[in-house]
Amino acid sequence: MSDISASVGDFHFLSDDKLSRFDVNAIATDSLIGYMVECDLEYPTHLHDLHNTYPLVPEHPCIDKDMFSDTHRFMLAATECQNLISTKVISNLCNKSHCVTHYRCL
Repeated sequence: MSDISASVGDFHFLSDDKLSRFDVNAIATDSLIGYMVECDLEYPTHLHDLHNTYPLVPEHPCIDKDMFSDTHRFMLAATECQNLISTKVISNLCNKSHCVTHYRCL
């Protein structure tokens, strides 16, 4: 992906007509025009074992107690530490919504 040039200007949204005809697979690999895409991504279960050690599309969620592992819960209880609400960059195998990415990453 080192052949992707940095965009420097002339940004605009596609018209409804162009958007309805947009096909990411039809864009030439050497196109001088690039696209940023907002999309929803489904992570198919048949890829979970293959991607388990390094899942694609990291996200930056606010971590709440429902997301803690059993080990984390045990450590908090054992050390009597208080949990601080925080955000973390995490990789997981969950579906994503409203992801913004360069079209070549799809």
